[in-house]
Amino acid sequence: MLRENYRYVVGVSKRFDPELLPDYEGHRLSKTIANLKPFERTKAYRYTSEANGVQYAVWYLRLRNSDFRETNFSDVVKCEMVVINEEEQIDTDLINIISANLINEAYPVCYGNDTRWANHLYPVFLTENFCKSKYYNSDIILNLF
Repeated sequence: MLRENYRYVVGVSKRFDPELLPDYEGHRLSKTIANLKPFERTKAYRYTSEANGVQYAVWYLRLRNSDFRETNFSDVVKCEMVVINEEEQIDTDLINIISANLINEAYPVCYGNDTRWANHLYPVFLTENFCKSKYYNSDIILNLF
């Protein structure tokens, strides 16, 4: 099955719709997300994509302890991973490990002029720079996707 190849792939989004999922009692999840304390996460929720019918484990995580926040959702990321076996429960220990590693990756200081959060993931940043250095035009890389 193709989904098996994505067992340990995690998607992380800085921009998300806080109204996407209701909580376990059917209330708006946005209030729970906005009230997350630093380094705290929500419970993991099952979300079935309307586009392809695939189930995802989705949770929200506050990455930092900031004194100043632009909005109640600043420093929060949406995390998601494919649910391989839809009958099994979502592995809480795995989600805790993933969340702890994301918090650790959010704190290194980026080098260079690019301030995107993705640059804190040094392997991604270095690979991206290496690939770009081997091509004459960055449009070639963008056209791969």
